[in-house]
Amino acid sequence: MSASSESQLAQSQLVPGPDLAPVLAGLLRRDGIGLLRQRARLAGLLRDYAPAAIRDIRLLLTAYDAGAPARLESLANPVEARTLAVEADRLVAEFGCARLLALNAVETWGRALAGLRAPGLPPPLLVPRSPAPVVPPASAALPDEERPGWVGRWGGIGVGVLLVLTALARWLGLV
Repeated sequence: MSASSESQLAQSQLVPGPDLAPVLAGLLRRDGIGLLRQRARLAGLLRDYAPAAIRDIRLLLTAYDAGAPARLESLANPVEARTLAVEADRLVAEFGCARLLALNAVETWGRALAGLRAPGLPPPLLVPRSPAPVVPPASAALPDEERPGWVGRWGGIGVGVLLVLTALARWLGLV
């Protein structure tokens, strides 16, 4: 592998993934700010709503482990550039994250927390995003012909009860 292709590969790995701030803000709105005290549940919900953004979710959880959301939540303006830079430097120092990815994670937390206070999310400040948006998976309803009807649901239970009664009658010697 040539030096230029190694450099291009390294640069492509530093490109932040999709914007997870709307997903994170939506989860915090739906489940409340108490979700910030439930790391495992937060991780599971993020993986459910953004299954393709594993690296970005791990970065968000790394920022969570460093305490960034708690500190950003207590600030009046969680998306201030200086504050985000300090939090990103903390991630770089403590966890060895690349600075660009650390900025992305901290900015995502800041925008999501700012989105809780205001009706809309603030626009991204520091990091250009990849064009692929993250959309929560929609749960598709079953068509009417695939839904079990009253007869189908209770009919199966009725057959089971008849089989049990028949076995009981045979065991008792009634049949």
